[in-house]
Amino acid sequence: MSYNESIVKYGDKDSLKAGNPEKRIMGYELQVEFDAIGATFEEMRDENGHLPGTTPGDGLPVGESEGQLTYWDGADWATTSLIKVVPNTAQGVVMRTSTLIGDSNDDQHFIVGDTYIGYTENGDKPDNSDTVGGTLFLNRGVIVGRGNQGNASIGMEGNIIFDLGDPTSDTCAVSKKWVEDNSLSSTGDTQLGNSNDDQHVIVGDTYIGYTVDDGKPDNNDAVGGTLFLHRGMIVGRGNVGSASIVMEGNIIAGLGNGQYNDHAVNLAQLNSSRAAMASAITDAVSKATDLDELKQGITASLKQFLES
Repeated sequence: MSYNESIVKYGDKDSLKAGNPEKRIMGYELQVEFDAIGATFEEMRDENGHLPGTTPGDGLPVGESEGQLTYWDGADWATTSLIKVVPNTAQGVVMRTSTLIGDSNDDQHFIVGDTYIGYTENGDKPDNSDTVGGTLFLNRGVIVGRGNQGNASIGMEGNIIFDLGDPTSDTCAVSKKWVEDNSLSSTGDTQLGNSNDDQHVIVGDTYIGYTVDDGKPDNNDAVGGTLFLHRGMIVGRGNVGSASIVMEGNIIAGLGNGQYNDHAVNLAQLNSSRAAMASAITDAVSKATDLDELKQGITASLKQFLES
């Protein structure tokens, strides 16, 4: 139904003389007009229910208008500088202004679908190939807690952060791969430092020849800095005569009994050898009947312990 002219000829009614019953305008006549106008508007709507010349979904007129939105500036309702309504696109309303959304912590704001910050509608936006809405794309980055240092955070709720680049400063987050490639637990040969001027500090006890899952020895003291060697230590191989262990007046404890001539001996082993030597010499003296036998007995005793 196209409503091009009124159904009731109201101009004709105006020309009638006062008192003529046809001059009256009846309520049912107005209803017929309103119904016809409403039906015409319904015919004009597109498949999404939008009227021509309006932005889809909001009914605002196309073009630019001043002061169509207001916000609370803390003292009064202030108008924005400019609103631009763009027709026939999914862009909706463009607000060329600073905006404040909400005025209390009780307000809630919902954005349905993917959201792009720092992009324009006609610019090259990243392609979100999944079909699940709710991805936030940031063209430049995000700053958390500026002016509120130490009180802001990103709660991941058990989810992951992926596609991390390599760190460029001490405060950068690092990826699992970077840790594996650069930590001491990485596989293959490892070199620490590249000159004699480098220094390496290890805080706490250190275990060499053990794995994290091995039954490591229990260090039952509360002082860190103990080095545990599962197999042993070789000092100065290839640099014989020029390497040493400097104890700085400290002791070597728990030393076993020396087996060979180049083995270190512990104090108990040394004292035992001294006692055995003294006993052997005493026995040789007691058995000697003359000076020659005494000399032979003492010499044999000394030779026994010196060659053992």
